[in-house]
Amino acid sequence: MQIQDIYDQYTIPPILQKHMYTVAALGTHIASSVKEMSLGIEKDVITEALLLHDMGNIVKFDLSRPGLLKEDELDYWRNIQAQFVKKYGKGDHDATILVLRELGVSNMIIHFMELSKSIEAALSAIERDMNFAIMFYADFRVGPYGILSLDARIDDLLVRYKDRVEHFWSQEEKAEQMRTTMKKVEAKLQKHCSISVKDIEDADVAFILTALSSYPIGLNQES
Repeated sequence: MQIQDIYDQYTIPPILQKHMYTVAALGTHIASSVKEMSLGIEKDVITEALLLHDMGNIVKFDLSRPGLLKEDELDYWRNIQAQFVKKYGKGDHDATILVLRELGVSNMIIHFMELSKSIEAALSAIERDMNFAIMFYADFRVGPYGILSLDARIDDLLVRYKDRVEHFWSQEEKAEQMRTTMKKVEAKLQKHCSISVKDIEDADVAFILTALSSYPIGLNQES
């Protein structure tokens, strides 16, 4: 089944589709540049996982955020959001995992999604698994409208979540610790890549993006 068919089946919002496409293109670009075969890079797994990694994220969307939707689209997407919450719950990570189990994606991809539920678990996995390190870093580099530098991405998150006291990114001290950690992850990736990882921009992955809508997703398989 092609990824665009899956997005259509689950009525994934266009802005969320664009985000997943861009993250997948970035992750694929980085994976393709890894120099050592001994690292066990599985580019197809990275691409597939990143094309699916935010399938349940509509449950946490603030649909009234300025610039996100047109006024005449609000009721439609609120209805879609309500249907998602009713079926998959209010937690975005749990909703994504439930969707992926329903689809029947590989156990490896489910495992990577489980790791992403906790920052602590994710950071631990980064140390052990280069595939997950690429996925986590790629997702971290992409904002709502495209690829950002690490600093720009963290600054954006601090602004967007500053008034949501329950959220990780409203806590400046923790955010700055994450900035330091992600710079170390970036340096780790750079050691193994033939491209300048920190300098990747949207234009660098445009050639990958054009082919991703027809990317085949393996369903009902074991991994």
